[in-house]
Amino acid sequence: MNKAKKKQHFVPQCYLRNFVGEDKKLLVLDKIKKSIYPADVKDVAQDRYFNDFPDPFLPEELRDKTKSQFIEDDLSKVESSFGEFLKRIINCLEEIEKKTYLILLEF
Repeated sequence: MNKAKKKQHFVPQCYLRNFVGEDKKLLVLDKIKKSIYPADVKDVAQDRYFNDFPDPFLPEELRDKTKSQFIEDDLSKVESSFGEFLKRIINCLEEIEKKTYLILLEF
């Protein structure tokens, strides 16, 4: 039996990882407390059971926490592919940036 996923991100972790500092932390702005603090990617832009369907909307056979997480399961598969695609885009942009820098050095 699969373990229920409690922390479900509404911003993919693969996206957030591109904004961490050398300490692998994100800087989070808490608008209510008016403070900024470092946090792990796994603790940011997430909520408990965010993508779960509420039990009243599910057929009886899916009212088990691990079965009601089919949206979260499908999103995690898509996010895995998205993460690889995002890495390729960033690497491509970094290469373009290096070439542009070398061209500018010639002037």
